[in-house]
Amino acid sequence: MVAPWVLGGILLDSLLAGFGSLLLKRGSSSFSFSLRGTLGNPRLLGGLVAYGSAAMIYVVLLKFEQLSVLYPLGATTYIWSALLARRYLGEDVNTWKVCGIMAIIAGVALVGLAG
Repeated sequence: MVAPWVLGGILLDSLLAGFGSLLLKRGSSSFSFSLRGTLGNPRLLGGLVAYGSAAMIYVVLLKFEQLSVLYPLGATTYIWSALLARRYLGEDVNTWKVCGIMAIIAGVALVGLAG
C-alpha cells in the first residue's frame, strides 16, 4: 500500500500539472516564437513554473516509491485538467469524459492499494 504522504504528494503534483496545463492553454493564445514574447507572457510562464514544480515534486516522490506505482497515480492530472478546463475555459465534460474520469479513479485506487 502506498504511504499517505506519497498519495498527498502525487495529488499535489497532479494538481500543479493540471493548473500548468490551464495556464499554458491560456498563454497559448498570445504565444510567439520570440524570447521577448515568451518572457512577457505571464500565463505561459506560470504554466511552465507549475509544470516545473510538479516535475520536482515527482522526482522527490520517485526517490521513495516505485515508478510502476507513481506513474499510474499521475493519471489524476487528467481529472484536474478536465475539471479546470470546464470551470475556466468553458470546455464540455460529457458523459464519455465522466466515464473516463471514473475509470481513472478506479485504476488509481487499485494501483494505490496494490502499491
